[in-house]
Amino acid sequence: MPRPAAAALLALALLAPGPGLATSIGRALPHDPVLGCIALGRVVAELGGKAPDKDAPYALRAAFFTDDLGRVEPAELAAFHHAMRNAAGRPDREPVRVGRVYRIHADRYRPSWLVMLERQTWQPTRFETDDMLIDREIDDPAYRPDWSWWLVTFQSSRVSEFREAGELYTMMKDGHELENCGA
Repeated sequence: MPRPAAAALLALALLAPGPGLATSIGRALPHDPVLGCIALGRVVAELGGKAPDKDAPYALRAAFFTDDLGRVEPAELAAFHHAMRNAAGRPDREPVRVGRVYRIHADRYRPSWLVMLERQTWQPTRFETDDMLIDREIDDPAYRPDWSWWLVTFQSSRVSEFREAGELYTMMKDGHELENCGA
């Protein structure tokens, strides 16, 4: 029969963090596309002007990168969100929404998706092709559809990076589009 002091030491040794405990608790969960779509929807809802969901504070921790700003620093986040809701001095007609989603990198823990965001933005001019096949800019203020492409990287099923990536769209094939994640 063990002594009480030895039993207490044995119990402390079993409860103390060690290499076995650290590896079993610290392991990341595999990516789940359904949870990824939910996390993506929450981040896009925040971009579109809806109040952040208090039950999902992880959506706020995504790192945003744009072609103009590089990494969006915390002090610039409000201006970035404003720019994603307004164009040419007017608010968008509708909130930002997910149009298409393509799977680019199917890593088990850090996958990447290419996401098309759709907006209805105010545009003071439009381009029209004349009889000589030259594009001319014409004053015609109106709300028009606007699309932007973003590379979204996940950590498990949480959005970790949201990076502007319009040039990647030309490389995508239709077979990689995720079903039921976009609109």
